[in-house]
Amino acid sequence: MTKTSIVYKAALWPLFEKYVTDPLFRFVPKDIPANFLTVFGNCCAIFGTICAWLSWKGIVQLWPLIPLMYFFYLVCDCWDGNQARRTNTPSIRGNFLDHFFDILIMGQIFLMDLFAWDISSPLFVALLFCSGYLCMVGTYYELYYNRIMYFESISAFEMMLAGIILACIGFATDSHIHAMLMPAAKIVIYASMLFAITSFMRPILRVRKAKKQRYLGLARLGLYIIALVLTSFFIVTALPFPLAALSLLLYAASYVERFFLQGLFEKEAPWPDLLFTVLIATLYFIDRNSVQLIAFTVFYQCAFILLLFVIGVSKCPGPQVADIQEEIEDPNNIADSLKLKLHAIRLFNHRR
Repeated sequence: MTKTSIVYKAALWPLFEKYVTDPLFRFVPKDIPANFLTVFGNCCAIFGTICAWLSWKGIVQLWPLIPLMYFFYLVCDCWDGNQARRTNTPSIRGNFLDHFFDILIMGQIFLMDLFAWDISSPLFVALLFCSGYLCMVGTYYELYYNRIMYFESISAFEMMLAGIILACIGFATDSHIHAMLMPAAKIVIYASMLFAITSFMRPILRVRKAKKQRYLGLARLGLYIIALVLTSFFIVTALPFPLAALSLLLYAASYVERFFLQGLFEKEAPWPDLLFTVLIATLYFIDRNSVQLIAFTVFYQCAFILLLFVIGVSKCPGPQVADIQEEIEDPNNIADSLKLKLHAIRLFNHRR
């Protein structure tokens, strides 16, 4: 695996580390495995999403647990890397697990916002999941071609934090205030969608490769996106909410997982998978309300997620192999800028 550079321009993540996670990290026992923190944090996030669903259904009002559960998730998401470095057990497998689960958690936060503000419009649901996950696709697309993970000033952490706060506000307000704040909440979500789309375009424009290879990669990316968007709209119009949103979460996440493993292993997904995915999207024009076709579509993507997980765990080296990442904190800093340029030169010479 080629060495990977990470560019951090995130606005809030460094502050969260400095004032929250780093002071608390001293209380974490050294004998806890880093991967345990990853799994524990993601279990907390899943439980937080279940609390949101129970509150939305009116079964039991557990929404006050949402900020606590997701706080544990965000803290553990930072601690797992620190723990791996402290115990000298960093690994590509740990990096894989961290990103693999983060992709699914992003969709759960979208789902919580829909529950909190009682939004079930098919068009809105499809736009939210497609735009949010396209943002992550762009990041991993650049990882594959430039071997750089570029975190913008408003990255996944900032979007997650905004989604969690928005969900808590939606659950905490009474019906009168809730109705007053609904237009503002929708404006915030629409603005996030627009920002996610622009965040998707930036890494695409930063990619520099030979024309033939670049255009071939763009063609693959375009076909996957067309299939994602078309199938997403068919799913949300044929299934009732929240089943449509949950199906769309798994469906859209499978696309991001493909590009993540493509960037991690430097190997594109096989062409038959692309052609099969496009074929399924085309069949919806014949019978767009076919429940059997939707069930098969979601089943195929879920099976593909499980397959990618098995491949990632089996092929990624464990703690005995050091992680191959070089952090570049600020690309505007002279020293870090030189690192970035030298990395690009090395990559160019390697591919010649």
